This record gives sequence, structure tokens and C-alpha cells, in this order.
Amino acid sequence: MDPALLWFFIGVAFLILEFIVPGVVLIFFAFSAWVVSLLAVCGIFPENLIIQLVIFTAVGFASLFILRKYIKTWFNGKESNIVSTDLNEQDWVNKKVVVIKDIPANGYGRVEYNGTSWKATAAVDIAEKSLVTITSKDALCFTVEL
Repeated sequence: MDPALLWFFIGVAFLILEFIVPGVVLIFFAFSAWVVSLLAVCGIFPENLIIQLVIFTAVGFASLFILRKYIKTWFNGKESNIVSTDLNEQDWVNKKVVVIKDIPANGYGRVEYNGTSWKATAAVDIAEKSLVTITSKDALCFTVEL
């Protein structure tokens, strides 16, 4: 079999394995195999397996160590140092909100806070469209009072 074609298929095999094995590593060896294939097509080196393996290994590890940190962000996304403060206690405590679904005494209804519907509970019956104050939050449920 022609070495260029063989290296091309080795690259395809590494590409397929990249989708099966996690870690964003094998893609660099697929790239390396395709570089060797291209060099074989161009006749840059003779059909010497040792030289091909050296180029394959060198290009594979060089691209792995140089490019992996950049390529990995495409698949994993970027981390942000911004902390969401939307629901810090100082943001919602003592805020006035509108009841959008009746809240029965010691039962559950809904209030609107920052444009979002939230589960709410109260010690007394509170009618829809009433203006209430948030006093505390337990998980995803606000406790409110008139």
C-alpha cells in the first residue's frame, strides 16, 4: 500500500478514536499522520518507515503540547471568574414583589422577582396582584409577607 494513503487512513482512525476517547489528545496525532501523508505525497522523504515514524511522533507531540490548551477550550468552553450575585441575600431580602398566583396560608403560590416567576410561601393568605416583601429564601422558594 502507498505510504501516503496508509498515513491518511491512520489519521482518519485517530480522528474517529478522538470521538470515542475523551481528552482532546488523539486529534493531534490525526493531524500528525496527515502531515506525514502530505509529505509522502510531495516526495519530501523516501519510503523510509523510521523517518516517517520520527516525523509522525515529533509533529504529534509538538502539536499536542503547543496547541492542546487552545483547542481544549473549544470543546470545554472558558471558565469565568465572574460570580453571579443575582441571588445574594443583600439583593433579594426586603425586596417588594408582586404575587402572580394566590398564596394560601402555609401553602405555595408564585411571585415575580426580576422578571422571573418564583415559588413563594406565606403565613397568611395573600391574593394575586398583592405587593409583598421577601423575608427569606429556602432553596428556590421565597418566604413573603404583606
